[in-house]
Amino acid sequence: MKRKISLFVALIMVVAMFAGCGSKTKPTTDDNQKSTTADTSKSSEEKNNEQEPEIKEQTLKVSVFQGGFGREYWDEVAKAFEAQNEGVTVEVTADPNIGERIRNDILSNDSPDFIYLSSRDKSGTTQSLIKDKGIADISDVMNKLEDKMIDGVLDNSLLSPYGDGKTYLAPFNFSSLGLWYNENYFKTNDITAPVTWDDFFELQNKITDRALITYAGIYPGYLESLVFPAIASGAGKDTFDKLVKYDVATLDSDEFKAIMEKFEKIASTKAIMNGTAGINHTTSQAEFLMGKAAMIPNGSWIANEMKDAPREDGFTWGFAAAPVLKADNDKYVVASMDEMYIPSASKNKELAKKFLEFLYSDEAIKIQAEKAQSVPPLKGVADVIKPFVDEATGASYTLFDEGYKPLISNFAAVDNMTLVPRKEFFGTVGQVITGTKTKEEAIDYLKPIFEEAAKNIVK
Repeated sequence: MKRKISLFVALIMVVAMFAGCGSKTKPTTDDNQKSTTADTSKSSEEKNNEQEPEIKEQTLKVSVFQGGFGREYWDEVAKAFEAQNEGVTVEVTADPNIGERIRNDILSNDSPDFIYLSSRDKSGTTQSLIKDKGIADISDVMNKLEDKMIDGVLDNSLLSPYGDGKTYLAPFNFSSLGLWYNENYFKTNDITAPVTWDDFFELQNKITDRALITYAGIYPGYLESLVFPAIASGAGKDTFDKLVKYDVATLDSDEFKAIMEKFEKIASTKAIMNGTAGINHTTSQAEFLMGKAAMIPNGSWIANEMKDAPREDGFTWGFAAAPVLKADNDKYVVASMDEMYIPSASKNKELAKKFLEFLYSDEAIKIQAEKAQSVPPLKGVADVIKPFVDEATGASYTLFDEGYKPLISNFAAVDNMTLVPRKEFFGTVGQVITGTKTKEEAIDYLKPIFEEAAKNIVK
């Protein structure tokens, strides 16, 4: 019995000894276990973080005007944007009549996310969206790009139509508008492009086998490149700024009448090509290329738009600014910008903004130069376009280095008007140039339109 008890006591002591050893090492063991558990948990979390995030599929609907710049650029830049943004699909809809399509899409609650359509487009869709406050504020994007832009290019009524310090439209391109001519014809006949209006009319003594000028008579907005700088240089920039805000007194000013007299003289001296009043832009451009007129007011897109059109032998592009009254006048060149914007009805505004910012990247600029022969108004891009355009078009981008000032403006947007003031203004000036109205008749016609427009400027 004693032996059994002794064995039992011995067994208890052995167990107690091992229990004591376990007690001494337990804190260390627990810490290690905690550390191991924590490390395992952290490792698992890191592994989860390292897993590929779920790709969000997004579709950006882009509607663009298909005109002189074509659509190839938009297709290429869409692919480049998709390549940088996994899961994004860019659907490009391009159409010469995109304005009408956009209007219908918005009305049917199927708005594009991004639009390229000039406010000068004959559909009036962009102007309508401006009047209806139907365009999204893109100031956050444009503020980031401001330092890259040509000075002052964002500070104009085209891109900031409400005068509230915010930007709603962005410039797609930056091109000079002026008088285009056949440089080879001028050189062969020892003719110098006109600087003043006196130079312009003296050309009739040297040019006898063609009219001096033609334009798209049924689309008189093409006269902008001749009329706007003529007013700004001859009447002064202050007078011009008042004119585009419908200041009625400007129409009666001696300075404005002096310019209108020059337009009237184009008709009276038969400097305008016969039939100009009834032709469209492509016909007028085709007639010019075939030597029916010495000059045509237009933008630098004309070279690409008419690249396949027949022309007189030896034709080469030449470019000149609109004539001035006096040689020492400030000289202006209309700097045209076609606008891009994001409609308020877009269902994908943030992606549209990302796309807009991408269009000003080095990659997109090179695509635009190659495929559309144009560039946005960014500093230091004149050299980018040189390999892709003719010499005259390239020169039109650098004319501002020769003392010419950019004229970036448009008539102020109006609301509650049946007539379109811009259309009425250029249509009426066109009638003076073609000889169906005198300058007095034109001014009398425009006065009530300006009075009404001044009361209905969109604030």
